[in-house]
Amino acid sequence: MAHVLGLIATKIDGSGAWISAASLDRYLLNTGKPQIFGLDLSSIPQPFNSKLITDTMRAELCVPSVADREKLLAAIKKDPENLPMVDPCSKDPEALMRSMLGEWRLTAKLRSGFRQYTFRFTTAKDGVDFDVSGPTVPQRAKRSMTLGGDKITLSIGDEVFEMARRGDIITGELRSGTESGPLVGVR
Repeated sequence: MAHVLGLIATKIDGSGAWISAASLDRYLLNTGKPQIFGLDLSSIPQPFNSKLITDTMRAELCVPSVADREKLLAAIKKDPENLPMVDPCSKDPEALMRSMLGEWRLTAKLRSGFRQYTFRFTTAKDGVDFDVSGPTVPQRAKRSMTLGGDKITLSIGDEVFEMARRGDIITGELRSGTESGPLVGVR
């Protein structure tokens, strides 16, 4: 059940990625098979197939790389009270912005109806720049972009887009005047 609920949360907003991986490892161990993410770090070594899942796939599910897992196991053995922090889901703002490069098509659902936007993120001299087109975007509106963790906030005139990237999908919220609503986007 934990695995199924984790998958549902991952589909909704990406928050269930780690628990989906952890619950699959637990299921595999309980059925006599080796874990594939290596999330059981107990003092009794558990079977682990480190070759089946790549480190890139692990990172997408907020799971430490095989090398980071080995460091954690060594640290646990050496000093279980003073463990290093390994957070494969922390987002480097520069890496997040590089991952956004290209064109994204977003749809927002507001009380007044659906709105569609096209965002284009490009490399700029001082980082990343963006352009947007849509039904309510004024040509010369003041624009700003801020990063916080894995979130991007774009302000264009009186419209504020709060977005998070989940693989090749963007989820978030649009606030426009007195309206607000969910938004989703794809490349």
